[in-house]
Amino acid sequence: MARLFSALIPPEDALDELSATVDAVTSPAGVGIRRFAREQWHITLAFYGEDDPGRRAGWLRPRVAGRHAPRLRLAGGGSFPGVCWAGVSVDGYAGTLTELAKAAGADRRFYPHLTVARYRIRPPRTPAATVRPLRAALSAHSGRWFTPTDVVLVRSDPSSTGHRYTVVERIPLRACS
Repeated sequence: MARLFSALIPPEDALDELSATVDAVTSPAGVGIRRFAREQWHITLAFYGEDDPGRRAGWLRPRVAGRHAPRLRLAGGGSFPGVCWAGVSVDGYAGTLTELAKAAGADRRFYPHLTVARYRIRPPRTPAATVRPLRAALSAHSGRWFTPTDVVLVRSDPSSTGHRYTVVERIPLRACS
């Protein structure tokens, strides 16, 4: 058993742009803000909790394999309580990303985003003035368009520095022509 989720991983050039935006306003060890390591950045489609990786991969594969890949970009952003995130824009029919998430098992309202950092909302709280520059930079971010090549099934293991993510399975998507 392992803690699992499915996701899309943006290409390196899209992550380079986002990293430059984040780096411009906060240091990796920003006071009160815990940045996620870039290699952990992803767009979650569905969270499964504790499950058998082989069984979940077998369940996921026929539901998403060969589906049309949406054309996306990391654009806009902001914060939820305790989380700073980059937004995800869809080129064309926005339903393709939502439909992909539902096919992957999303069971609640899907709000596509990429989490870049967390901050404390319980005492001692991170001051709003500390979060504001990152939230503003993410809000103004507008990256290049990309088309994901696959859905990944990811295993999340706790570690002393947060969580370690390991790709368990890659399921190819079909590029739109």
